[in-house]
Amino acid sequence: VEVPRFAAAVKRWGDRLLDRIFTPVERAYCDARRRRDAHYAARFAAKEATAKALGTGITGDVSWRDIEGGRDAAGAPQMALRRGAAKRARALGARRALVSLSHTESVALASVLLVGEGAVDKFRAPASARPSLRRRRSEATR
Repeated sequence: VEVPRFAAAVKRWGDRLLDRIFTPVERAYCDARRRRDAHYAARFAAKEATAKALGTGITGDVSWRDIEGGRDAAGAPQMALRRGAAKRARALGARRALVSLSHTESVALASVLLVGEGAVDKFRAPASARPSLRRRRSEATR
């Protein structure tokens, strides 16, 4: 997310935009920061990444405010899912959202990975495919 572009949207639409996208908790956090625009842009990027990880994007079933960014006790970013977002996460078998946020004065970005029990096994290549993958890797290094 381009921070100046997001800041321009906030300047144009003001509280109407912020209230539509962010929860009161997120607003309080971002408003208390020195680089407010970068924090809002990073939270927006995290919400967007979470919606994409859910496979839905923001739709009628998953709203912006169904996804809330925050921090755990150690200060690590985390996402709380409610209503439609929580329902979709349960349907996918996701139990946690791992979040990475970063921002500069010009760009904010986020990555979100949904994980759950058996998630690693679900995405593993079938056993029949693994030997051929190893052969191709070893042939490529010769």
